[in-house]
Amino acid sequence: MKKIFIFLSFVVLSHISLQAQDTIKVLTHNVLAFSGYPKSKFITDTAVFNRAKEFYKNSKADIIILQECPEIQYIKALAEYLNYNFKYFKPKYKGNETYPYGFPGCVLTKYPITDTLDFNGGMKKGADSIFQRHFGIVNILTNKGKIQVTGLHLCADWGNKFRETTRLIEIDILQKTVLKCKDCFLQILAGDCNSIPGSIPINKILKMGYLDTYSAINWKTVPIPNPTVRIDYIFVKGNFKSFEPAPKELPYFSDLQLYMSDHAPCISEIILK
Repeated sequence: MKKIFIFLSFVVLSHISLQAQDTIKVLTHNVLAFSGYPKSKFITDTAVFNRAKEFYKNSKADIIILQECPEIQYIKALAEYLNYNFKYFKPKYKGNETYPYGFPGCVLTKYPITDTLDFNGGMKKGADSIFQRHFGIVNILTNKGKIQVTGLHLCADWGNKFRETTRLIEIDILQKTVLKCKDCFLQILAGDCNSIPGSIPINKILKMGYLDTYSAINWKTVPIPNPTVRIDYIFVKGNFKSFEPAPKELPYFSDLQLYMSDHAPCISEIILK
């Protein structure tokens, strides 16, 4: 009887410990303006957007970091649907016929947002300049303390040019800006880095003390429908216990004959101390 009691006590205590273990689930995704893929012009499709809302709700992510967002009213509608707070980051590039919205981004979270920074708020406009897409920071307040969340979209190769030099300059700016957070117990950096694992830009981010939460698994995000490389990341550093990648397949809507995006998402659970 005593042995049974000890065993049951161990099971109960283990269950309580597991329940008490705090986690933060983070999702990052390049959403292609919720236009659906493939299309020749990336204008928001209401049917795709409505299904995307369900996808993000079902993910149960505490923090959602999006790239290539649609216009702000859609992000506001998504935040209201999830009952989340949000910050929208403006693009420097204002768009063209194919990409009419430019390349804005956002962070949505169930936690209160205390401070924000939108790098493109007061910058010069131009297609080929630093953070022509977006770069933004929010500080959020959890029951464990403050977390800094950085969402970004590094420069892509275009015009038959390899733009790694621009990406490296963007990471320099990132380093000077993000490291100013002295009272955050955790820093999360996520987005479309337009760089594969092992490349110079990614190694530079790792040298800043960040860990790539997908480094241990062979997850690929582009090109859809048969991805061959990963250019999307969730990095983390600070006071945490461990992390666990939680890959989720990109939905295909057979009735619409569209994929939800041209990128697969990345999702990670960060286990806090």
